[in-house]
Amino acid sequence: MFRVLYNRGITGLFIAPPALSENPAAVAVPPGRFQVVTFGPEHLYPDYHTVQFDFYQNLRLAWSKLWERGHRRIGLLYEQRQGWRTGQAWRAAFHIEKLEAGWTPGEMMPLMVRGDAAETDRDAYLDWLRRDRYDAVISSVHEIEDWNRGLERAPEVAFFRVRDAGQQGVDINVEQLIRSAFEVLYLEMQQSLAGHQELPFRIHIPGRWVDSFEPAEVAG
Repeated sequence: MFRVLYNRGITGLFIAPPALSENPAAVAVPPGRFQVVTFGPEHLYPDYHTVQFDFYQNLRLAWSKLWERGHRRIGLLYEQRQGWRTGQAWRAAFHIEKLEAGWTPGEMMPLMVRGDAAETDRDAYLDWLRRDRYDAVISSVHEIEDWNRGLERAPEVAFFRVRDAGQQGVDINVEQLIRSAFEVLYLEMQQSLAGHQELPFRIHIPGRWVDSFEPAEVAG
C-alpha cells in the first residue's frame, strides 16, 4: 500500500485512531518517505505529529458547569477502552477535581463499563449510582439516557461528544480538529520534513460547552 501511494506521488498521510479494541496496533509507516499527522492516541504514535481532543480540559469544563449548577456529587462514567484511547486523561482530571472538592482518593471512584454487555453495564451503573448517590454524571456512554429512565431521582448528565438534539455537554469540536490537522500536515509537507521528528507537535483541541443542540445543528 505504501509503495503504491509513494509511486503516485502521495506522501502526506493522516492516520486515523485505531478501533476501540483491547490491544490496538500502530500503523507501521516506512521511515523517510512520508509526512504524517495522526489523530492519536499520542502514546501510540510518539514519533509523529498528533492532533487530538483535549480530553483533560474537556472533563474539567464539564465538571465546572455542573458545579456551577449546584451539584456536589459528580460521577464519571466511560468505557474501559475509551480510558486507553484518552490516555486516562478523563480519569486524571476527574480525580484532581474530586480532591479539590474535598473528597478523598478512594471515594466517588469513576465507573468503567465494558460497552459490549448492555444488561451487565446497566446493572453496574445502577449499583454505582445508588451506592455513591450521584446527583450529576459526566458520561461518554450514551446508553445512560435509557438507564436513567424510570429512576425516581435521575442525575443530570453532561455528555462528551454531544450527539442528539436536547443533549447537553461538551462539544468536542471536530471541525477545529480537522482544520488543525490539515494545517499541520500542510506545514510538514511544505518544509519537506519527511520521516520521524525528534520533537513532534502535540496539539490538543479544546471543546466548548453547549446547553443543547438544535436539530439543525445536529443535522449539520
